[in-house]
Amino acid sequence: MGERGDVTSKVYLDLRILKDYNKEVLEDGAVRGRLVIGLYGDEAPKTVAHFLQFFPKVSGEAPGYATGSFFRHEAGKWLEGGKISGLLPTQLAGSDSYEWNGAVYPLKPPLEANELRHDRKWLISHKKFNAGPEFDILLSPSPELDSSNTVFGEVLAGQELLLEMAQLPFVTGRSLDPKGSVASNLWSAQNQYFRGLAKSLGDTRVQKTFPGKLLRRVEITKAGVVVGGEDEEEADDSVPTPESALKGNLQRELFQLKRKKQLQEKEDAEAARLLSE
Repeated sequence: MGERGDVTSKVYLDLRILKDYNKEVLEDGAVRGRLVIGLYGDEAPKTVAHFLQFFPKVSGEAPGYATGSFFRHEAGKWLEGGKISGLLPTQLAGSDSYEWNGAVYPLKPPLEANELRHDRKWLISHKKFNAGPEFDILLSPSPELDSSNTVFGEVLAGQELLLEMAQLPFVTGRSLDPKGSVASNLWSAQNQYFRGLAKSLGDTRVQKTFPGKLLRRVEITKAGVVVGGEDEEEADDSVPTPESALKGNLQRELFQLKRKKQLQEKEDAEAARLLSE
């Protein structure tokens, strides 16, 4: 392995991974936990500063990772996260910019390079020319990122959450069977047929592909800076509160009422059919 960075500060991201959408209450199919990230403030000061601006001291005062998500998986290589709800790329005077809360929000790419290499898993990296908040967390050595990205930290705790995310289904855009195999050729033929059919029917969605897109929701529910071994905020959202328990009970009751109504409608329809015969 190459040079390692020195951790000068730490942050945390609390995650909610929705693994199973078939539960009556989505929370029953969720995994929660905390990522702790160490930042290399000496080796990557500009990139660390860019990253830290998305940890506002007052929630809602500025775009922050507390309303962010993980959204992409480069198969076995890295996970991409940090997309912030409501922070949208836009054009201003012919140049790229961002919009947040209905106003232009100025962001600039950090444009920084260092001697650190993408030579081990759990490193955190940012695209040099990306002004946005998105970042990558490595699942394995990825030297192909050395020229385009800057390493600025590492995951210190919560790696099991990254392994959970790596197991989620995602859009591959290609067959996962060996190239040239019968299964791979069948997949390619079917893909080509259905994309051609959609195009002939005028479905513009066929022009868009989302390789790597996660097919389960991974939310960042809370984010903060670790100061002296303690969070800046005392409250711990990972501990169930009476309010969250009540919400879960209400969700269950609503599901049961909806299910009961569906069964009643089905019985009424069947009765009407029998009477009409």
